[in-house]
Amino acid sequence: MVTVFILTAQLANGFTMMPMVDETACNDALAALPPAIIESAECYPIEMIVRGSRYAPEMSPLPAPKPGRRV
Repeated sequence: MVTVFILTAQLANGFTMMPMVDETACNDALAALPPAIIESAECYPIEMIVRGSRYAPEMSPLPAPKPGRRV
């Protein structure tokens, strides 16, 4: 598991989510957006599972555990 920061923003009548390696990178990307977009944008942490090779990792959210099972 790895913690990444997700930048969410409303761009051109659509919604976007971009993973960032840390909070500093997320805040830097957020600061580079136009002021109108910054008002609705935010950075928040999420734990992800990393699979695949180190050259092409896949990142997916951790699913909720099934009742009666531990993660």
